[in-house]
Amino acid sequence: AVGASNFFVTEFNSGGSLLYSTYVGGGGLVLEIPPVPDIELGDAGTGIRIDSDNNVWLTGAVTSRTNVIPGLPFPGSDGSTDGCFQDNNGTFSTGFGQGPLVTVVVFELDTGNNTIPFLTFVPGEMLEVPTALAIDGSNNLYVTGMTYSTEFPITFSSHEAAQTVNNAAGNGKGPSFIFGPGTGTTNAFLTELNPASSDCSNIDLLGGPVPAAAGGGAPQTPSAWTRP
Repeated sequence: AVGASNFFVTEFNSGGSLLYSTYVGGGGLVLEIPPVPDIELGDAGTGIRIDSDNNVWLTGAVTSRTNVIPGLPFPGSDGSTDGCFQDNNGTFSTGFGQGPLVTVVVFELDTGNNTIPFLTFVPGEMLEVPTALAIDGSNNLYVTGMTYSTEFPITFSSHEAAQTVNNAAGNGKGPSFIFGPGTGTTNAFLTELNPASSDCSNIDLLGGPVPAAAGGGAPQTPSAWTRP
């Protein structure tokens, strides 16, 4: 079978010489959905930015988990690395029993010491794929992409989201051969993270139930995703 993927991060100088290159990733995940042949999933980088202090930040999609044996977790996801929102990809149990299928990760890579000083996952209950990462003048991080989830973290109260419902989640036009009948397609997401905050208090999931998505489905109350 074709193996799963990992991130790679590579630096060249202006003359084209290779200065630094590394893999970043875990053991991936084997998705078993009989009678479909096993599908091997991995980790993939989708965005990279350098902040005003020359720190390297990356985002991508992760399937590697801490609670899949004998798999290897994503580096830095054992709870020992500082993470402001959710720093472990195996502590939550959602639609697939062992966490969502694919999760957004945002992390800092110290290419001098080969360490990950900061890492956070931003998980829904099903599948998310980030497509771009940006950093503002205050080093706040912005990640955008697509989500199949109806319980993707959204903000309420003083930081109420522009749209609180994934309007495509229940329209029955999604990849039902993998996720089951009635699974919808994707909406975009936009998430802001403040890596200087130890608890990412700017992600505020307070508020009442989220209205049901178009096409059906019970109303969802946002989960209180917290750092373990």
